[in-house]
Amino acid sequence: MVAAILILALVMIASCGPYSSFSARDRSQIPGYDRPPLGAFALIFVEIEITPAVCLPPTTEEECELIVMNLPSIKQVHSGSGLNLWYKGKELIVTAAHVCTEDVPDAFEHAGIKFTVLQKTTVDVMSVSGKKYRAEVVGLDDDADICALKIEGKFSDDPPVKLSESPLRMGDRVYAVAAPYGLGGKNLALVFTGFYSGVRDGKHFYTIPTRPGSSGSIVLNEDWEAVGNLHTAYVPLEHVGIGAGWKDLRDFLESVQLED
Repeated sequence: MVAAILILALVMIASCGPYSSFSARDRSQIPGYDRPPLGAFALIFVEIEITPAVCLPPTTEEECELIVMNLPSIKQVHSGSGLNLWYKGKELIVTAAHVCTEDVPDAFEHAGIKFTVLQKTTVDVMSVSGKKYRAEVVGLDDDADICALKIEGKFSDDPPVKLSESPLRMGDRVYAVAAPYGLGGKNLALVFTGFYSGVRDGKHFYTIPTRPGSSGSIVLNEDWEAVGNLHTAYVPLEHVGIGAGWKDLRDFLESVQLED
Protein backbone atom coordinates (compact mmCIF):
# COMPACT_ATOMS: atom_id res chain seq x y z
CA MET A 1 0.00 0.00 0.00
CA VAL A 2 1.35 3.41 -0.86
CA ALA A 3 2.96 4.97 2.21
CA ALA A 4 1.19 8.28 1.82
CA ILE A 5 -2.13 8.54 0.02
CA LEU A 6 -4.45 11.48 -0.31
CA ILE A 7 -8.17 11.08 0.21
CA LEU A 8 -10.17 14.05 -1.00
CA ALA A 9 -13.15 14.15 1.31
CA LEU A 10 -16.07 16.31 0.29
CA VAL A 11 -17.65 16.44 3.67
CA MET A 12 -21.24 15.63 2.83
CA ILE A 13 -21.10 13.02 5.55
CA ALA A 14 -23.18 12.21 8.55
CA SER A 15 -21.66 13.21 11.86
CA CYS A 16 -20.88 10.70 14.55
CA GLY A 17 -24.26 11.47 16.02
CA PRO A 18 -25.80 14.26 18.10
CA TYR A 19 -23.66 15.38 20.97
CA SER A 20 -25.02 18.28 22.92
CA SER A 21 -22.27 18.94 25.44
CA PHE A 22 -18.50 18.59 25.47
CA SER A 23 -18.09 19.55 29.11
CA ALA A 24 -17.66 15.91 30.16
CA ARG A 25 -14.95 15.26 32.75
CA ASP A 26 -14.70 11.50 32.08
CA ARG A 27 -12.90 10.29 28.95
CA SER A 28 -15.47 7.52 28.50
CA GLN A 29 -18.20 10.13 28.04
CA ILE A 30 -16.59 11.38 24.82
CA PRO A 31 -17.69 9.32 21.80
CA GLY A 32 -14.91 7.90 19.65
CA TYR A 33 -14.67 7.91 15.88
CA ASP A 34 -14.83 5.00 13.43
CA ARG A 35 -13.77 7.13 10.45
CA PRO A 36 -11.63 10.25 9.86
CA PRO A 37 -12.76 12.95 12.34
CA LEU A 38 -13.51 15.56 9.68
CA GLY A 39 -16.08 17.30 11.86
CA ALA A 40 -13.30 18.14 14.33
CA PHE A 41 -11.02 19.66 11.67
CA ALA A 42 -10.29 23.38 11.93
CA LEU A 43 -8.92 25.61 9.17
CA ILE A 44 -7.08 28.42 10.92
CA PHE A 45 -6.68 31.97 9.59
CA VAL A 46 -4.23 34.37 11.21
CA GLU A 47 -4.09 38.07 10.33
CA ILE A 48 -1.27 40.21 11.65
CA GLU A 49 -1.59 43.99 11.36
CA ILE A 50 1.58 46.05 11.78
CA THR A 51 1.31 49.80 12.44
CA PRO A 52 4.12 52.37 12.96
CA ALA A 53 4.52 53.25 16.64
CA VAL A 54 7.59 55.24 17.71
CA CYS A 55 10.46 56.67 15.67
CA LEU A 56 13.98 56.04 16.96
CA PRO A 57 16.69 58.71 17.43
CA PRO A 58 18.02 60.81 15.81
CA THR A 59 14.72 61.31 13.93
CA THR A 60 12.84 64.47 14.95
CA GLU A 61 9.18 64.44 15.87
CA GLU A 62 8.35 66.45 12.76
CA GLU A 63 10.15 64.02 10.45
CA CYS A 64 8.47 61.12 12.15
CA GLU A 65 4.98 62.54 11.72
CA LEU A 66 5.59 63.54 8.11
CA ILE A 67 7.35 60.44 6.80
CA VAL A 68 6.52 57.49 9.06
CA MET A 69 3.21 58.04 10.81
CA ASN A 70 1.38 58.45 7.51
CA LEU A 71 2.48 55.04 6.32
CA PRO A 72 -0.41 52.57 5.89
CA SER A 73 -0.70 49.56 8.13
CA ILE A 74 0.74 46.32 6.79
CA LYS A 75 -1.42 43.20 6.97
CA GLN A 76 -0.04 39.69 6.74
CA VAL A 77 -2.37 36.71 6.44
CA HIS A 78 -1.54 33.03 6.64
CA SER A 79 -3.40 29.81 7.30
CA GLY A 80 -2.80 26.56 9.14
CA SER A 81 -4.49 23.34 10.17
CA GLY A 82 -5.79 22.17 13.52
CA LEU A 83 -8.16 19.82 15.29
CA ASN A 84 -10.69 20.13 18.07
CA LEU A 85 -9.31 18.05 20.97
CA TRP A 86 -10.60 16.99 24.38
CA TYR A 87 -8.29 16.36 27.31
CA LYS A 88 -9.35 16.02 30.95
CA GLY A 89 -12.41 18.22 30.60
CA LYS A 90 -10.66 20.79 28.39
CA GLU A 91 -11.87 21.30 24.83
CA LEU A 92 -9.25 23.06 22.72
CA ILE A 93 -8.44 23.63 19.07
CA VAL A 94 -4.81 22.58 18.76
CA THR A 95 -2.39 23.61 16.02
CA ALA A 96 1.29 24.59 15.67
CA ALA A 97 2.78 27.46 17.67
CA HIS A 98 4.20 29.15 14.59
CA VAL A 99 0.69 29.22 13.08
CA CYS A 100 -0.59 31.27 16.02
CA THR A 101 2.28 33.74 16.02
CA GLU A 102 4.57 35.59 13.63
CA ASP A 103 8.11 36.84 14.19
CA VAL A 104 8.08 40.60 13.60
CA PRO A 105 11.34 42.60 13.69
CA ASP A 106 11.84 44.93 16.66
CA ALA A 107 12.34 47.87 14.29
CA PHE A 108 11.62 48.78 10.68
CA GLU A 109 13.25 51.33 8.42
CA HIS A 110 11.69 53.63 5.82
CA ALA A 111 13.39 56.51 3.99
CA GLY A 112 16.36 56.19 6.33
CA ILE A 113 14.19 56.45 9.47
CA LYS A 114 14.03 53.58 11.96
CA PHE A 115 10.86 53.01 13.95
CA THR A 116 9.12 50.47 16.15
CA VAL A 117 5.70 49.01 15.39
CA LEU A 118 2.52 47.91 17.08
CA GLN A 119 1.41 44.38 16.27
CA LYS A 120 -2.20 43.17 16.38
CA THR A 121 -2.89 39.48 15.80
CA THR A 122 -6.34 38.10 15.01
CA VAL A 123 -7.04 34.36 14.87
CA ASP A 124 -10.16 32.83 13.32
CA VAL A 125 -11.05 29.17 12.90
CA MET A 126 -13.46 27.59 10.41
CA SER A 127 -15.14 24.20 10.66
CA VAL A 128 -16.09 22.02 7.70
CA SER A 129 -19.66 23.24 8.19
CA GLY A 130 -18.43 26.68 7.12
CA LYS A 131 -18.93 28.30 10.52
CA LYS A 132 -16.22 30.76 11.50
CA TYR A 133 -15.23 31.66 15.04
CA ARG A 134 -12.89 34.20 16.63
CA ALA A 135 -10.30 32.33 18.71
CA GLU A 136 -8.07 33.20 21.64
CA VAL A 137 -4.59 31.77 22.19
CA VAL A 138 -4.64 30.04 25.60
CA GLY A 139 -1.47 27.97 25.37
CA LEU A 140 1.82 28.17 23.48
CA ASP A 141 4.92 25.98 23.44
CA ASP A 142 7.50 27.28 20.97
CA ASP A 143 9.92 24.41 21.64
CA ALA A 144 7.40 21.67 20.82
CA ASP A 145 5.67 23.98 18.28
CA ILE A 146 2.18 23.47 19.68
CA CYS A 147 -0.56 26.08 20.24
CA ALA A 148 -3.97 25.85 21.90
CA LEU A 149 -6.92 28.00 20.88
CA LYS A 150 -10.24 28.54 22.65
CA ILE A 151 -13.50 29.75 21.16
CA GLU A 152 -16.79 30.81 22.69
CA GLY A 153 -19.48 28.17 22.26
CA LYS A 154 -19.45 24.79 20.54
CA PHE A 155 -17.13 24.29 17.58
CA SER A 156 -18.99 21.39 15.94
CA ASP A 157 -21.89 19.00 16.38
CA ASP A 158 -19.30 16.23 16.10
CA PRO A 159 -17.32 15.33 19.22
CA PRO A 160 -13.77 16.50 19.81
CA VAL A 161 -10.92 14.02 19.31
CA LYS A 162 -9.40 12.36 22.35
CA LEU A 163 -5.69 12.07 23.10
CA SER A 164 -4.47 8.49 22.80
CA GLU A 165 -3.60 6.76 26.06
CA SER A 166 -0.33 5.46 24.64
CA PRO A 167 2.41 6.62 22.23
CA LEU A 168 3.11 5.32 18.77
CA ARG A 169 5.54 2.54 17.89
CA MET A 170 7.77 2.70 14.84
CA GLY A 171 5.84 1.41 11.83
CA ASP A 172 2.39 2.30 13.17
CA ARG A 173 0.00 3.64 10.56
CA VAL A 174 -0.96 7.27 11.13
CA TYR A 175 -3.34 9.82 9.63
CA ALA A 176 -3.66 13.60 9.47
CA VAL A 177 -6.40 15.97 8.36
CA ALA A 178 -4.85 19.09 6.84
CA ALA A 179 -5.36 22.06 4.53
CA PRO A 180 -2.10 22.47 2.57
CA TYR A 181 -2.02 25.81 0.71
CA GLY A 182 -5.35 26.62 2.42
CA LEU A 183 -7.14 23.81 0.56
CA GLY A 184 -9.85 23.08 3.07
CA GLY A 185 -12.74 24.64 4.93
CA LYS A 186 -16.43 24.45 4.15
CA ASN A 187 -17.36 20.97 2.86
CA LEU A 188 -13.72 20.11 2.21
CA ALA A 189 -10.95 18.40 4.14
CA LEU A 190 -7.90 16.46 2.99
CA VAL A 191 -7.02 13.24 4.77
CA PHE A 192 -3.45 11.93 4.52
CA THR A 193 -2.07 8.61 5.70
CA GLY A 194 1.40 7.20 6.22
CA PHE A 195 3.56 5.64 8.93
CA TYR A 196 5.30 6.74 12.09
CA SER A 197 9.00 6.45 11.31
CA GLY A 198 10.64 7.30 14.64
CA VAL A 199 12.38 10.16 16.38
CA ARG A 200 15.72 11.97 16.01
CA ASP A 201 16.96 14.86 18.15
CA GLY A 202 13.53 15.18 19.72
CA LYS A 203 11.76 15.55 16.36
CA HIS A 204 9.24 12.93 15.29
CA PHE A 205 9.10 11.80 11.66
CA TYR A 206 5.96 10.77 9.79
CA THR A 207 5.65 9.68 6.15
CA ILE A 208 2.86 12.19 5.59
CA PRO A 209 3.15 14.95 2.94
CA THR A 210 3.55 18.29 4.68
CA ARG A 211 3.26 21.60 2.84
CA PRO A 212 2.59 25.26 3.75
CA GLY A 213 -0.82 25.31 5.39
CA SER A 214 -0.41 21.77 6.74
CA SER A 215 1.33 23.10 9.85
CA GLY A 216 -0.54 22.23 13.01
CA SER A 217 -2.39 19.22 11.65
CA ILE A 218 -2.83 16.63 14.37
CA VAL A 219 -1.42 13.15 13.81
CA LEU A 220 -3.93 10.38 14.54
CA ASN A 221 -3.58 6.66 15.19
CA GLU A 222 -5.80 3.93 13.77
CA ASP A 223 -8.35 4.55 16.54
CA TRP A 224 -8.61 8.19 15.35
CA GLU A 225 -7.02 9.45 18.56
CA ALA A 226 -4.38 12.21 18.75
CA VAL A 227 -0.76 11.11 19.02
CA GLY A 228 1.24 14.14 17.83
CA ASN A 229 1.29 16.97 15.30
CA LEU A 230 2.98 18.10 12.10
CA HIS A 231 4.80 21.42 12.02
CA THR A 232 7.65 21.20 9.49
CA ALA A 233 8.12 19.86 5.98
CA TYR A 234 11.23 17.80 5.34
CA VAL A 235 12.02 19.54 2.05
CA PRO A 236 14.35 16.95 0.45
CA LEU A 237 11.60 14.29 0.68
CA GLU A 238 8.12 15.44 -0.30
CA HIS A 239 6.30 12.68 1.60
CA VAL A 240 7.96 13.24 4.99
CA GLY A 241 6.73 15.56 7.73
CA ILE A 242 8.26 16.45 11.10
CA GLY A 243 6.35 17.20 14.26
CA ALA A 244 5.73 16.70 17.93
CA GLY A 245 5.17 13.30 19.50
CA TRP A 246 2.58 11.88 21.86
CA LYS A 247 4.41 12.88 25.05
CA ASP A 248 4.97 16.42 23.74
CA LEU A 249 1.26 16.75 23.04
CA ARG A 250 0.20 15.20 26.34
CA ASP A 251 2.52 17.42 28.40
CA PHE A 252 1.35 20.49 26.51
CA LEU A 253 -2.35 19.74 27.03
CA GLU A 254 -1.64 19.08 30.70
CA SER A 255 -0.02 22.51 31.01
CA VAL A 256 -2.86 24.54 29.49
CA GLN A 257 -4.79 26.37 32.20
CA LEU A 258 -8.27 27.65 31.43
CA GLU A 259 -10.14 30.26 33.42
CA ASP A 260 -13.47 29.13 34.81
